[in-house]
Amino acid sequence: MTTTTNLIELRKLAEAAKPWRNVNIVKPSSDDDTAVIGAEIDGEFYPCVDVDCDQYYQDSKPFAEWLAAINEHGIELLDTLEAQAKQIEELQADAESMNDALLKVARMAEALRREQDEKLRYELDAAAAIKLRKRHNATAHKGNV
Repeated sequence: MTTTTNLIELRKLAEAAKPWRNVNIVKPSSDDDTAVIGAEIDGEFYPCVDVDCDQYYQDSKPFAEWLAAINEHGIELLDTLEAQAKQIEELQADAESMNDALLKVARMAEALRREQDEKLRYELDAAAAIKLRKRHNATAHKGNV
């Protein structure tokens, strides 16, 4: 499952739970071993979720606070994650474009280098031919004198 798919699934879950976003208050239960997540409406607390981590020898309050916070701010967090995922995709596309451009420049530079090498070889061959002709003419001139 891709990150985008995960975000889509999480978005569906968050949207379905949207009516419960005000369930974001944590209070200790009457036995102090568990925590209760609920909503406060008109000064009245309405319990909704009991969190019992005591059976695993853990404090229930931190987990209950996490659940309450993610319930309240989950959609905003998903908005941020989706925006960042989109930005990453755009940056990856830009990087691919830059990579393609760099490869094109590298190919052009290699073609230019080969062209310059060939031109230099031609000039060296021409200079060597002139030098040989001068030597040959000088030798022929000595033989005629």
